Amino acid sequence: MDDFDFVPGNPSPFTSTAAPDILGKRIVKDEPKKYQLAVKPRRFFVQVAACILVGVIAMGMLFSVIRLNEDIRNTNKEIYTRTQQLNEAKSENVRLKSLYYSEVSADKIHDFAVNELGMQKVERYQIHYFEDRAGDRVVIAGGRSPGNAD
Repeated sequence: MDDFDFVPGNPSPFTSTAAPDILGKRIVKDEPKKYQLAVKPRRFFVQVAACILVGVIAMGMLFSVIRLNEDIRNTNKEIYTRTQQLNEAKSENVRLKSLYYSEVSADKIHDFAVNELGMQKVERYQIHYFEDRAGDRVVIAGGRSPGNAD
C-alpha cells in the first residue's frame, strides 16, 4: 500500500492522514487544534480605538443631521412668517390704493378746486393764442399778458 492511498474512515478518498516516509519514520498529522482567540494587546487596543472612532464619527454625523433638520425647520417657519407678512402688506397696499383712487378722482379734485379754493374752469372765449415769427406760442387767459403777473 502506498503512503497516500485511501484510508478507511477518512471523509475524502483524495486525502490521507499519512505523511510521506522520511528516513523510515512515519509522520502522522495530529488532529486539528481547537481555534483559540489569540489577540495581541496592541492589536486589541487598535481595534477598540477604531471602534470608538467609528462610533464618534457616527454620532457626529447623527447630530449634524439632527441640527440640519432643525435649521431647515426654523428656516421654513421663518419663510412661512415672512410670507404671511408679505400677504398682509399686499392686502394693505390694495386697501390703500383703493382709498387713494377714491380720494383722488377727477370729480373730487374739481369739487375741491371749485368749492375750497374758489377756482373756476376757464371758458373757451377767455383763452387767446398768439404766435410770433419765431414760432413761439403765447397763451393769455382772462385778458392778462404774459409779462403782467397780477
